[in-house]
Amino acid sequence: QLANAAGREAFHSDDLSAIAEAHCALGNLARGVGDQPSALEHYDTALSIYRERDDRYNAGYVLIQLAKLGDLGTPHHPGNPADIAAAEACCLEGLAIYREIHNLWGIARAVNHLGYLQYKAGRYTETARSSAEALILFHESGNLSEGSQCVENLADVAGVANAPELSARLYGMAEGLRERFGTPMWPI
Repeated sequence: QLANAAGREAFHSDDLSAIAEAHCALGNLARGVGDQPSALEHYDTALSIYRERDDRYNAGYVLIQLAKLGDLGTPHHPGNPADIAAAEACCLEGLAIYREIHNLWGIARAVNHLGYLQYKAGRYTETARSSAEALILFHESGNLSEGSQCVENLADVAGVANAPELSARLYGMAEGLRERFGTPMWPI
């Protein structure tokens, strides 16, 4: 309700930045509850505004959020290859923007999510490389709270590589990071 009230206030203003931020926040909320069509609509609107205003940092952020939409699969369902490819294209575009503006945290987020998408596409060597790179970048940017995702990606790869003990240790390490920094996994 608070987000909807803030969104209504932003939408009734002339402040395009506030409107884009409201759309982005509503996109995040919609994605968080599994409403991908609404998330896509809000992210697309936010991205259009950010591009129009040449706000590259926030355009990169929205591109990474868009890369989290689609049928990317579950442990029991392989996902749609076209959706994974589209998500990877958004992720790579966001990564290019973050590299151009030298935003280390954004680069780390993009590389981390790229590793996740590479895992979903069955490219495990690339996943391990991207996840390790992202973990180093998160450490360098002082953001280990998101590093748990990188460790989870590596644990997934260890599981696929038939290294269950290593996989279990990595999952334990990721859980320890999540507990330490108070970053639980998304419900969906």
